[in-house]
Amino acid sequence: MAFKLLHREELRRRDEGPHLSMMAVESYVRAEQRLGRIEKRLNPKAVYALLYGACLHRVFISHFLGQPIRPSDEVFIKQTVATMVRGLRPE
Repeated sequence: MAFKLLHREELRRRDEGPHLSMMAVESYVRAEQRLGRIEKRLNPKAVYALLYGACLHRVFISHFLGQPIRPSDEVFIKQTVATMVRGLRPE
């Protein structure tokens, strides 16, 4: 437990951690919403959670099975982002 607390404190001190990817994706989604390329009614935090959750689930399954899963990571990311983009476009 002490290691986790020390690690967390060090990340805070260095301004590092997983919150940075969340903030980056949310900022990107908001910018795209302002440009009219992403539906304005969508919640940027939800967009991030869907993308991150898909990736986290993939890693979990791979570790659970003890082997890489198909398709490759590169193909998975391309397919996941393409699917999300189609769903995020305004009508």
